[in-house]
Amino acid sequence: MSEFNFDISEAKKNLNELVNRFGTNYNEKSYNESACRLEFIDKLLICFGWDVSNEKGLPPISKEVIVESYEQELGKPDYTLRFNGLSKIFVEAKKPSVDIVKDNEPAFQIRRYGWNAKHKIGVLTNFETMAIYECSCKPNITDKPNNYLLKRYHYTEYVDKYEEIYELISRDSIYSGLFDIKLEYIRPI
Repeated sequence: MSEFNFDISEAKKNLNELVNRFGTNYNEKSYNESACRLEFIDKLLICFGWDVSNEKGLPPISKEVIVESYEQELGKPDYTLRFNGLSKIFVEAKKPSVDIVKDNEPAFQIRRYGWNAKHKIGVLTNFETMAIYECSCKPNITDKPNNYLLKRYHYTEYVDKYEEIYELISRDSIYSGLFDIKLEYIRPI
C-alpha cells in the first residue's frame, strides 16, 4: 500500500484476516520473535499505513520505517516509524511467549528507547497484546508495566478499536498532525 492508494476499509479487512490467522495459529511456543515480526507485526504496521518494506523505493534517509535485523539483538528498537526522515515512534516487538502485561523489562525497554529519543510515545507488542506508553517521563527498571501506560489492546480488539489505534500510531495520523493533537489530551490509564 502506498500513500496514494491507502484504503482504510481494505486495511481493516486485511487486519481482520490477520487477527483471525493469529487466533487460529496462535501457540506462543511456536513463534520466535523473528517469525512473529515477519508474519504478524510487519503486517499490523502495514494495516496502519506504514511502508514497512519500502515499497515506494525511497532512499535510506527518507524511508518511513527503519526495520532492525530480525535475527540479532542490536540494542535498538525493532521498528522506527518516521516522519520526513525524523524518528517519531519506536515499536519494540517481542515473541508471543513474553508476557508484556506482567513483565517489567519490555515496558522499561520501550520507554527507555522513547525517553532517550524524546518521543511522545512508544509501542510494545508481541501481536497478542499492543501496549502504548508515554515516554516523556524517565523510566526506571522497577516501574511496573502499567506505569505510564496510555492504552493496551488485545489482538481481538484491533479491528473494533481500529480508529482509536489509527489516531495514535498510523502514518496518516503522524503526517496530518492528528498524532500531536491527540496526544495532548490522552493521559496514562
